[in-house]
Amino acid sequence: MIDQDLLLNDLASFSDLGVTPPKLIVEGKEIVARLTRHGDDLSLRFLENGQVLERVNDENETKHANYRALLASDRFGNLRDWASVQFSVLTEESAAQPKPIPVLGFLHSANTVMDFSGVDDKLEETSSNDTARILLIDGPAGIGKTEFIKQLSLKRAANFKRTQKPLVLHVQSRGRVLTFLQDLIAFSLQTLRLRVTYDQVPILVRNGLVTIAIDGFDELGDPSGYETAWAQVGELINQVRGHGSLILAGRETFIGRDRLVRDIKALKATDIIDSVTLQPPSTEAASTWLKHHGWTDDRLKDLDELLQPGSFALRPIFLRHLGENGLISGLSETEGSLSNLISLMIKREAGKFGQPVEAALTNEQLQQFVLSFLGEIARDMADNQTESADETTIKWAAEAALNDSVPDEISRLLQNRALVMAFLTADERPRYRRFSHSQLQNYFLGLETVSLIKNREIPKFLRRNLLSSDFLITFSNVLDELASKNKDELIVFMESAFHLLDNYLGTDRGARNLSALLLCCAPFGELVNKFGLKGQQIDDALIRGIASSFTLKNCSINQLDVREADITNVNFEDCTIGGLVIDDRSKINLSLRPSYVQMENESGNGVSLTSESEAISKLLKNFSPNVEGESTEHDEHPKILDHAIFKLLDRAIRYRGYWFREDGDDVLAKKITDDHLWPALSELLLKHDFLRKEERVASGRPSHFYHVKRPQLLQKINTDPDTAALYKDLGEFIALIDS
Repeated sequence: MIDQDLLLNDLASFSDLGVTPPKLIVEGKEIVARLTRHGDDLSLRFLENGQVLERVNDENETKHANYRALLASDRFGNLRDWASVQFSVLTEESAAQPKPIPVLGFLHSANTVMDFSGVDDKLEETSSNDTARILLIDGPAGIGKTEFIKQLSLKRAANFKRTQKPLVLHVQSRGRVLTFLQDLIAFSLQTLRLRVTYDQVPILVRNGLVTIAIDGFDELGDPSGYETAWAQVGELINQVRGHGSLILAGRETFIGRDRLVRDIKALKATDIIDSVTLQPPSTEAASTWLKHHGWTDDRLKDLDELLQPGSFALRPIFLRHLGENGLISGLSETEGSLSNLISLMIKREAGKFGQPVEAALTNEQLQQFVLSFLGEIARDMADNQTESADETTIKWAAEAALNDSVPDEISRLLQNRALVMAFLTADERPRYRRFSHSQLQNYFLGLETVSLIKNREIPKFLRRNLLSSDFLITFSNVLDELASKNKDELIVFMESAFHLLDNYLGTDRGARNLSALLLCCAPFGELVNKFGLKGQQIDDALIRGIASSFTLKNCSINQLDVREADITNVNFEDCTIGGLVIDDRSKINLSLRPSYVQMENESGNGVSLTSESEAISKLLKNFSPNVEGESTEHDEHPKILDHAIFKLLDRAIRYRGYWFREDGDDVLAKKITDDHLWPALSELLLKHDFLRKEERVASGRPSHFYHVKRPQLLQKINTDPDTAALYKDLGEFIALIDS
């Protein structure tokens, strides 16, 4: 017999308010329920064979095959209408955008790569009662997590009548600090204009009629960190356990399977947890997609280097912008970094204001307006913990980005043009706009952060928000850009940040976030006096590149991400580290003692978590180059690995830009090209086709620019023939100069 308490609670969620609550009457082996729904008196008779007889106002009677069919019917969940509305909304949204770039994901349970249709089929494999099925979707920013969910939602809605697979309710964080998950569910329902309420959704999920997809789960922080987010998802799991499915999407360092099992206490051994790690499009897939958008073979040939694995240009958010004809010019000479791709987009926007504006302002002034305007918008959204702004706010931001000398008629033209700028797109709410991707928002917020802190101002978002790892990753790219173009500005930023931190008296998140921003400056620590932190508490922290030599003393860090980083020069003195995130390129100092280690697999197919102290010690020794007496995979090449030329090669591989110049002002590039061994190393790299060297005119004189090709082959000793030949020549060079 059906659980009477559960049934009564379910019906209470569907019953009208202000009337007599639902009642149950047991008649033999049958249950009769009476309630008021949409002003009608309903009588529901639950038969022994599972069927449900529905009588409305003691007149019309309808037979439902089971309780699930009743919930899906027009008077309750009205899923036919849900599917129709969702299909229309998503179809209209898709029609207004370029054809989506195919996104593939590595499904761990199947140990294979598949598209969203394959994942869709796997999601609905049968499970027993009292089970929750959870699918994790992870990957870096811009990889296509949101698009993946949208395509899954559209497919389910389009085929609902035929397949009757659960509809997907797409719930997005929208940049807000988490109060209640129900708020986000309610907003998603309101966007679709559905009559279903937020408290009815878990009932539909538990009965296998709807799947909740929480997009950007890693952004749902609160003033205490992520405890509330984990707790509320745990509560939701308890509510939907039965035949329910949940999708959690977020960055790969946050929602790995092991992390989920550890932090969500509501999970049971019988629950099914699977994960899919999204992959960037291959060079071939990207080229094929660009061809569909008018690119010729000759144009694509110019972009061979730009579309190599690891380039930002391969992420769907940037491929969509590359597909626009206006971005073709100049691409062959650029690099596949975030800042350079955005710079191209800014130049394109600066040329679209029209003749009256261009007659009044120079192209340089227009580019500065675009930068200032987008920084204002990004800060306003961050301050208000939202991902969208209304048209009035956008016009105010455009006005604030202009100086007083701009004529009123030109100001009005710029304000109107700001509403349709390519960086922004229409929000679900009428007359609201948002950034076309969170990574663009993070980039302009990063620039604005540098500008504000240089002026010794701590904005509201730094005092109240939990800085995400995605923002810190983008912020480190902003710092790299500063280091390559304006070293003095970087120094002023760091000195101002230390001044603000040393004199900070607030009890909010300001000191935590200033400390996190300063740790992103680790590769440039030698530019200021006494770089380091003492007695600071930090939530998420991130270091990229090769860190300078400094000390962290008595600091507490919730999670430290050092993927692709070399932090052997950082001394952790009496520090408490919650979690350490590493990958196969990480190098660490053994003074680092984390509570757990999250390792990103070399193949990019997910993460594994280690929390046992002895296992952590053994694992970290493999990532410390200073451990003596330990055998390593590199024992066959000890001379090469210990020699200064190998350390120089490591610096060249870890350079995070695309081109580096031999006589420029780039702080990190000078550490490579000013080394006395660079001429010899560059010749060997050129000989084995691991280096691209070009002479260009820069700052009025010829200069050499370098790009390390196929860096993934040089990251570690391997059996690739080209790599083996290079290391053979390196060994002979070392023997020659040491003899």
